[in-house]
Amino acid sequence: MNSQQTTFGGASSAIGIYVPAGEDRFKTPDHFGGGSRVACKVSANDTSRELYIFESITNGLENVPRHFHRDQDEWFYVIEGEFKFEVGNEKYTLTEGDSLLAPRGVPHVWSCVSNSGKLIIACQPAGSMETFFHEVSDLVASQASNDQFTACYATHGMQIVGPPLSR
Repeated sequence: MNSQQTTFGGASSAIGIYVPAGEDRFKTPDHFGGGSRVACKVSANDTSRELYIFESITNGLENVPRHFHRDQDEWFYVIEGEFKFEVGNEKYTLTEGDSLLAPRGVPHVWSCVSNSGKLIIACQPAGSMETFFHEVSDLVASQASNDQFTACYATHGMQIVGPPLSR
């Protein structure tokens, strides 16, 4: 067996990175109230900030506002549940096994329309999306104002352009 290091996207690793089902890469998922959480699967630091992959588990009550990313494409893959998405002017209903790409610069929004759901989401390049979720989790816990959420989005290269979808 060859023990050489391999390189992917500028990141060097001599070993694979294993994250068990239902767990966070660093054992510290971000919580958003009511059981909703985000668990890191591939950290931005694992890929020289080229890719960030996380699992989003929702109780169906999330409030993701319509927004766009200046610098990231965002890809969604449904593991469980049913979701409504809007990307630009297009509307989609996604269920288990479906995926959707929201290109950078295009407003998008989604909502879980089942009682619960699970998504795998990838952001490319990673930018500061991982840090964004840590900060939003703290804002949710402190019951921050809408202005604080808007500022957090802006700090991480996103702009809120509309309200969340209704269920």
